[in-house]
Order: sequence, then C-alpha cells, then structure tokens
Amino acid sequence: MSNSGSGSDGPRVPLGEWPVGVGLDLTYTEVHATILGVCVGAVTAFASVLGFDQVAVALAALFVGTTLGFGLHERLTHGDRVLRREPWYALGGLVLAGALVFGARFVLTGRLPFPS
Repeated sequence: MSNSGSGSDGPRVPLGEWPVGVGLDLTYTEVHATILGVCVGAVTAFASVLGFDQVAVALAALFVGTTLGFGLHERLTHGDRVLRREPWYALGGLVLAGALVFGARFVLTGRLPFPS
C-alpha cells in the first residue's frame, strides 16, 4: 500500500505507522485514540455542565465500555479497532478534556462541578 494518496484524500498512513510531521514517538493509532478521547471527554463534560448529568454518565460509560472492549464481538468498526489497540491514550484524553472543561468552569464561575 502506497502512502501517496490521490485526490482530496491526502496521504494515507496505515494503522500503527508514524503520522507524518509529528516528530514524536507516537503512532497514528495513539494520536487518533487520544483525539477521540478528548472529543468525547469534552462533550461529556459540557453535557454535565449544562445539567444533563444522566446523558454525561451514559456517554462516558459507553465510551469506557467500548474502549475496554465490553460487549464487542467480531463486528468492529475502524474507531473501535483504534480504541481497542490504544485504550489508555483514549481514556487519558477523556480524563484530560473533562478536567479542562470542569477547570474552566471553576475559573469562570467559581463553582465546582459537583454538589456541595
């Protein structure tokens, strides 16, 4: 498989290969898992900040369950395979984004994310 993509796809990097231009000892899979974790963590934290605590808990539980492989059978999507290969990067991104959103809320409003 060649890394010289054509059209608007750009270059293709196989799973487990180094992403182009990063310059770190990170693979595409690790970067992708971290990005997925950060996105889900931010959405989950914002849902909690907006008062949708049950939605936030369900989303976080679904993500953690998928990342750790609970209930996955032979049918895995590309995202599921990435999460299963690098679960700790995804979970780290989830925690990092949640901490950043809750920290920003505390700085801006002076309120902690849990009841006092």
